[in-house]
Amino acid sequence: MQATFRDKKENLAVMTELMEGAQVVLSEQPLELFEPIQLKGTVDQVLKMKNGLHIALDTKTRNHTTVYAKDIFQLSCYTYLLAHLGFTTASTGIIRFMVPSKRGNVEKLKLVKLYPAEEIESVFLSCRRDQRLVSEGHTFNCHCGFHV
Repeated sequence: MQATFRDKKENLAVMTELMEGAQVVLSEQPLELFEPIQLKGTVDQVLKMKNGLHIALDTKTRNHTTVYAKDIFQLSCYTYLLAHLGFTTASTGIIRFMVPSKRGNVEKLKLVKLYPAEEIESVFLSCRRDQRLVSEGHTFNCHCGFHV
């Protein structure tokens, strides 16, 4: 699954509407789950939107705003954790890029479609067997703690 982007003008309109009235409810919060899969991570921020849904936000400092499959996978894992911990979650996530410039960092936001929960479970269950995470043809490094 590739990131789905809107053109810059449409993305700005969607992000402006989405962020209006949003509240940060978690910041740099460690999350951990043992069932149905073992998963843990520290989410940068979780926003509660006006409609009550929670959206994970991950910050990347890069010289570009390219979204990689591993970025989407990471946000998908945070969202999976949140959903299993009782939060009502969205099927999208936000990547905040802090792009260095001569005047300091420039913030750019991108909305991305996340992997479904079933795929996260499948990837981690296969990880225990194969020592690698494969999702839609992308391979990710394993950090699950089950391997040497």
